[in-house]
Amino acid sequence: MAISLAIGAWGLIDPDSMTGTMLGFTNYMLTSGSWAWLFICTMFLVLSGYMAFGPYGHIRLGADDEEPEFSTVSWIAMLFAGGMGSGLLLWGAAEPMYHYVSPPGMEGSTPAAARQALVITNLHWGLHAWSIYAVCALVIAYFTFRRGEPSMIST
Repeated sequence: MAISLAIGAWGLIDPDSMTGTMLGFTNYMLTSGSWAWLFICTMFLVLSGYMAFGPYGHIRLGADDEEPEFSTVSWIAMLFAGGMGSGLLLWGAAEPMYHYVSPPGMEGSTPAAARQALVITNLHWGLHAWSIYAVCALVIAYFTFRRGEPSMIST
């Protein structure tokens, strides 16, 4: 919380300095650190597969004697509708166009920018993103429904 407050105060006190620093950090991450981000996302994907199909895939998120409230098909429909429904209304077409016009680290409105726009969009809306959501949700769900802890980030 202190870090968030410090960054917020920095932005209020000296917005030009903060903008320059953050742009420099963003450019550095795009040119030198994009491999690390993709590696981390891929590790989340591998971890999701391991958790689903490995020795932990059989753990029930609830008491041992409880039946699921919704069927698997209903859960998939709810996840898709909740996670993608509102985003696809706008970003389904807007995000690829946004990245096509101004892609990070290259000239926009070119064939290379079109390819890069689709790569970025697939990373944001594909299996990599869903695996990050799944791992975070499973951690919270396990401690909430299996261990009886309150459903809070601090848990």
